[in-house]
Amino acid sequence: MNKVQLYKEVIAILDKYADIAKGDSAYSNLVSTATEELQKLELFIQFGIDLSGWRGHRTWYANGEFIRLGKYGSVYDRTISWSDDGRQPEDEWLYSLCFSCGAYTFHKDYPVATFNAMIDELKSYNPKYMDTANHVLYYADDVAHVVHERFPEIFHRHRESIATELTEIKIAELHKQLQKLMG
Repeated sequence: MNKVQLYKEVIAILDKYADIAKGDSAYSNLVSTATEELQKLELFIQFGIDLSGWRGHRTWYANGEFIRLGKYGSVYDRTISWSDDGRQPEDEWLYSLCFSCGAYTFHKDYPVATFNAMIDELKSYNPKYMDTANHVLYYADDVAHVVHERFPEIFHRHRESIATELTEIKIAELHKQLQKLMG
């Protein structure tokens, strides 16, 4: 017996006693925990991503600042704000990377070139939906695990490379100041 079948059997047993346990908070907690664990196992099978340690429940999970796994569609009141191609998911689990602060994600000096290079690299994994205006990429289950495995390395590599861009920004600022001083 695998874990999925185990949780399904536990839930079926709990369901048998639903009338007797009505209003019992311990019973409700058991049902909720078993249902949640079953869903996490099913999502692991679908996406290849272990959700242990992720925050959230039922239709929305988060891991860290940028990574989300959620069920999208109007019924969940979760849609894509500015979908690049106008399409919207309906009743669909998606893995997303969200950088709501844009290039500020890396540094207060807003290193656009470095940020855009990272986004372009992440786009090479063929997100199913994109919201370029809000810097969000949405991946289907067939590529999500690869993106999830590679994202930390991609992010850290680009974050470390901003030193060059920040130096160029500083040089440009100093050049402007020098031009002002020279008249």
